[in-house]
Amino acid sequence: MPDVPGSVQALARAPDSLSFQWGVAAGAADYEAELNGSEGTRRQAVASTGATFTNLVPNRTYAMRVRARSQDNVSGFTQELRTCTELPEPPKPRISPVPGFGMLVVVTWDWSDLVLDETDPVAVQILRDTGGGASVVHRSGQRTGTYTDSAGQAGASYAIELISAKADAPGGMNQCRSGGRASVVTPLSEVGSPHETVLRLARLWSGF
Repeated sequence: MPDVPGSVQALARAPDSLSFQWGVAAGAADYEAELNGSEGTRRQAVASTGATFTNLVPNRTYAMRVRARSQDNVSGFTQELRTCTELPEPPKPRISPVPGFGMLVVVTWDWSDLVLDETDPVAVQILRDTGGGASVVHRSGQRTGTYTDSAGQAGASYAIELISAKADAPGGMNQCRSGGRASVVTPLSEVGSPHETVLRLARLWSGF
């Protein structure tokens, strides 16, 4: 009978795939890798000490184990390793400066087309970067929405980031930021004097 393979390790994670490796088992002709998720069980027979499972669901937790096989026998399974797929990349936000208000920028996000596991809730963060690094200016649990940033400025750029607290993710958190950023050029001349700005804001919020 072949030995039980060495401990399973997660080699790579992607939104729709997971790759694993394990230690060589004495007496093994090949290996049977088994991946369990909420959609069921998948198995692979592989000759090497590694396997990749594809067509998985983003942000979902999976449990993987493996056993060695010889011509006539199989070993016991290794201990399960739990890990999760990554979050998919969200589309970059759309931005619209509010006419006449140099500091107001409406940020719109929409990731309603993304397919992912939300057993662990997924939130979206709006990030603003004015040249000194990105900072979170808004967080929402909605797939679509808008946020009016009252501190927009010339040269600012915006991105969205999906986050999901998952015990099986590295550091306990799945995160994925939009690959592109939406930049806005807000003419500083539109800001006007503080008095003019107050009057404009009052008219905007009162509906006049």
